[in-house]
Amino acid sequence: MRVAILAGKYAWGGAEQQARTLVGALDRRHEVVLITTGPEDREFDEGNHRRIVLRLPGRAYFWHNYWNGSVVRRLGRQLDRINPDVLHFHNVHNRTLSAWSLLFSRGTPTVWTLHDLWSQCIWSTPRPIGCEGTLHGCMACGNMPLLSMVDRQIKHAVFGASRLTLVAPCEWLRRRVSRGVLGEKQIEVIPCGVEPGRFEGISGRAVREKLGVPEDARVVLFAGNMLTNIKGHEDLLRMARRILATERDVWFVLVGPHGKLPLRHRQVVFTGRVEPAEMTGYYAAADVFAYPTHGDVFPVVVLEALASARPVVTHRIRGLSELPEEGAGVFLVEEHDEGTFEERLRRVIADRELARSMGEAGRERVRGFFTVEQQARKTEALYERVVGRNGKA
Repeated sequence: MRVAILAGKYAWGGAEQQARTLVGALDRRHEVVLITTGPEDREFDEGNHRRIVLRLPGRAYFWHNYWNGSVVRRLGRQLDRINPDVLHFHNVHNRTLSAWSLLFSRGTPTVWTLHDLWSQCIWSTPRPIGCEGTLHGCMACGNMPLLSMVDRQIKHAVFGASRLTLVAPCEWLRRRVSRGVLGEKQIEVIPCGVEPGRFEGISGRAVREKLGVPEDARVVLFAGNMLTNIKGHEDLLRMARRILATERDVWFVLVGPHGKLPLRHRQVVFTGRVEPAEMTGYYAAADVFAYPTHGDVFPVVVLEALASARPVVTHRIRGLSELPEEGAGVFLVEEHDEGTFEERLRRVIADRELARSMGEAGRERVRGFFTVEQQARKTEALYERVVGRNGKA
């Protein structure tokens, strides 16, 4: 089968990383082309697949979320040349491919994996976080009321004219989407997957030496975008101040882009961006992964930490609420219950045997339910059904 997988601006972002991981599993059995956007037009072989990069305009405008003419036209020419049996979109927003590209589904069987709530909201994460105004028409939007209504009308029109089969990574998102503007489309749940082998047998010593962390220190790791508090880094730093006041051998390592450093302390390290391929060493260097997220749907970093046999403390929200806590390597804490989150974090920091047993249980959970090979097999079965049902126009 010839498959075109389309992602956004590569390589930062969980959705784009998921697209790349899935490509690596599918290209062993199919002819796969990965199409992304970037700073210049490029085409080259990448492993077993072909990679096409479409140049983004020099300036980005808000309407590029919906219509990015030069990118859409070049995408159309590439699809005519590739002639895929199935299209598989991941991100189309953030001023990359644009929603208009979904209309190519009228000529080719198309799957769209949803990674966030942009299909319903003007933002990928509603503002304020947790807003459900999109389910009621956005009439009372307290953030951008006029633009939210325009956004809703444009998406209604584009989605209605598109022939899409949707994929959600968790049951929470499937239920949420079924109540919104895409509710009439078929929606299947296919959990995200990781490659467990990538995270096994890795040493964190080099990362500790690079960051100046003592070999016998206990390390709390966080990974995520810190330009806003959607991932909860500000919550974690409040806890870090209290923990560091009583614990002398604990270090906090925060990976990801950030603005002005919100906390300056010898035992709090901000690394900035880290290449995805290098993250295995950071997980291995940690003793616990702390992720007090407020806006993620089903964060892959949690699966990566579990695959690295690291215990996880996170919030019981959205898709994370579907992870079984007992025997699965995770402490799930109710959102905004900072006291309990800190207590769980202190507990796993202090008890090395607990951390070890939780880590092993988490790794087994990933091996059993969240491998990319399982994700790929389910995706292949969906492709067969979609192609058989729709055919090519």
